[in-house]
Amino acid sequence: TTPKKMSRVFSSHTQKYIFSIHNAIMTLMQPEKGGYLAAMSETMIGTESTLLELHARMRESQSGRNLLAQKPILHESILGTEERLRILDRGTLGREYYEFMRVRNDFKASDRSPIKYVEDPDLAFVLLRYRQTHDFYHVLTGLETSILEEIALKWFEAAHFRGLPSATMSAIVGPMRLSSEDRKILLQYYAPWALRTAQKAEFLLGVQFENLLEEPLEKVRHELLIDPAPRRVHRDETV
Repeated sequence: TTPKKMSRVFSSHTQKYIFSIHNAIMTLMQPEKGGYLAAMSETMIGTESTLLELHARMRESQSGRNLLAQKPILHESILGTEERLRILDRGTLGREYYEFMRVRNDFKASDRSPIKYVEDPDLAFVLLRYRQTHDFYHVLTGLETSILEEIALKWFEAAHFRGLPSATMSAIVGPMRLSSEDRKILLQYYAPWALRTAQKAEFLLGVQFENLLEEPLEKVRHELLIDPAPRRVHRDETV
């Protein structure tokens, strides 16, 4: 079963929250089906107020204001073709992004679910931008897509985006899917890094990553004040 297609306008807040709870339950039962998570993320209690805050923070920078005015969708016409990214120098943001996405069976930012249940176009764009730039956060932090590292990234996102409900729920509930050993690694190594880096980093929703593709990744990290996540050598050693 997939999430129901509904009108963007719910007849009541109660209907909206019941819909959100249904999708939250289905997300826990079938985490591989991203549609449930996408629908839940748009309708959770607190999402609208958080998006309003994120929108205000985007307006604080010229880059963020440009994004809100232009509302670019990250597809090939913006990021360039795979061939263009592939021939960029190794170590550039664009090349490392290409390599990261290639390992994920050529998944594209434009493959992210569209926004269906956020009515305000500006707030819908803020949430879509968050979805479409999520993989840039992987590249910036050096986190891969294992369950442990995805949860570590959610800790970073929850702190950086000041309690965005979908990221916060994933950060809280996600560790239940981990082994006791991985939970220890999360709490001992990744969580302190995530909280520290999230607080000092430049506001990522205001960054025009599409204009930085040819820049060295290390330079971008330095300018955005992003410290790479601890590197896992093996389960009993994280550096």
